[in-house]
Amino acid sequence: MFKSTSLLYSLILLLLAHSLVAQQENDQSAWDSLIRENSVLEEQASALEREILQLMTREQLDAYLEGASPAKIVLLTGETLEALLLVGGSNTFDLSWHSIDGGGDMAGSGGDFRLSGTIGQPDAGLMNSDTLSLRGGFWVRSNFGEPTLSIPTDIPAVFGTPVDVPIVFEGSGFDIAATTFSVDYDESCLGFNPADSDIDGIPDNVSFSLPAGFNGEVTFDASDSDGELDFVIVDPLSPLASLPDGTIVTITLMPLCEPVDASITAPVGFSTAPPPTYGSTEGQDVQGGGIDGSVVIHRGTRGDCNGDDLVSAGDLTACVLEVFDGDGDFWLAVPGGSFEGVPVGCDANGDEFVNAGDLSCKILLIFEGPGACGGTRRFSDGWGKPVLFMETPRPNALQARASVPVYFRPRGWAINSLAFSVDYDERAYALDPSDRDGDGIPDALSFDLPASAQVTVIFDPADADGEIDVSILDPSQAIDRDVQEPLLTMALKSEEPGKPNRVKARFSRDPAASFGEISGRSVEGSTSTTPRN
Repeated sequence: MFKSTSLLYSLILLLLAHSLVAQQENDQSAWDSLIRENSVLEEQASALEREILQLMTREQLDAYLEGASPAKIVLLTGETLEALLLVGGSNTFDLSWHSIDGGGDMAGSGGDFRLSGTIGQPDAGLMNSDTLSLRGGFWVRSNFGEPTLSIPTDIPAVFGTPVDVPIVFEGSGFDIAATTFSVDYDESCLGFNPADSDIDGIPDNVSFSLPAGFNGEVTFDASDSDGELDFVIVDPLSPLASLPDGTIVTITLMPLCEPVDASITAPVGFSTAPPPTYGSTEGQDVQGGGIDGSVVIHRGTRGDCNGDDLVSAGDLTACVLEVFDGDGDFWLAVPGGSFEGVPVGCDANGDEFVNAGDLSCKILLIFEGPGACGGTRRFSDGWGKPVLFMETPRPNALQARASVPVYFRPRGWAINSLAFSVDYDERAYALDPSDRDGDGIPDALSFDLPASAQVTVIFDPADADGEIDVSILDPSQAIDRDVQEPLLTMALKSEEPGKPNRVKARFSRDPAASFGEISGRSVEGSTSTTPRN
């Protein structure tokens, strides 16, 4: 159950250090007491830590802090705290299956973790969780052990909409202080605008991402048949610094070819005359290479989710249907599921995921036109994530009803769209789908939102989990909530009168809750469910 006695004690000491432990009613669980003082614990505590605190009363927690033996603390389940801690162990990672293969990625990272070195290969595919991802497959380059420049393959693009092409540097352990290279692209399908509006000597469509002390220069040769861009990156002053791994240049190109029946792949790569060169901090040449990439121009228009060649209100409802149609949130999976959307159109902001961020983006595209929004998903640390949390109470024993509140905390983000699903145990509880006021929302669901907010609810009584799908979009302002008031209150009726068990409800992971910023970008968020008496 719990990680270890020391971990529980460390967690409690941390709460004390932040003045989170205050006097509460002794009949509350320790978790309820602590979470009401500071909900940050929702982000700090693991599911196992939360579970054990829910089994302790506040009185037992106080006794434990005062030195009471875990063997003498009897939890709500009847077992002792000591027994639970002894069973818990210290390993919180799950490796329920594995395979031994023959290759893989040299270095992968996610959250606070990094994996280097491999022995495995042919299990091609992508495995991920909330904070970690592991991509299996064949090595994409053969020149390991030398500095390398690379361009991603299959960068998604749309006809007439600018696309960013990153140049990624990997030093492979070498201290590189300078590199020169030329980038060629298929100018029959990709265009480059060399305008320099700020007259800084660098085209506006080239962006350097270099550490302090490094200089970047670029020359565009319009007469080159391959549309060549020549780059020089160097630290000119001693002592020379090493160029760090990562994206060092981003080139913005314009897709010129409009697909008719199928997508078009346009190569973007490194010239072989001259090839990429590298210089060390010791003034020596270092042998290195370059890995070519490509841009794939897909059919469709950003924002046109329903494929009717318009970006309009219909695409807002189409996006909602796509989010909840059961085919996942990856953009290329859009044609599957119960709603057959257009991948490029549904992924309005171009971050390769279809979620609430695309609702926010579509509003901007409708009123401001192409290019009004877009960009990669915005990530936040554990303290700064927008969060949805739900309280699951015990139903009223007399009326056999339960009121389940859902709260939203933006945590400083300008969130104007949300999409989430709530699953509950329909064997024990039911939601009345009646809509007597004809507003398209079951009367059993009550929202506390500004008049400008648009709410869509899809209730599927045939779903095995009793799913309620909710999307919220405010086209004019961010949704700024007082955390004391619920965003949504759900009225559930017990199917077992006289048996007031706790409501079993949770946020679905398929689809996972998503959050859209008013700029049109998706924002990483979180959800939690907390029992209350």
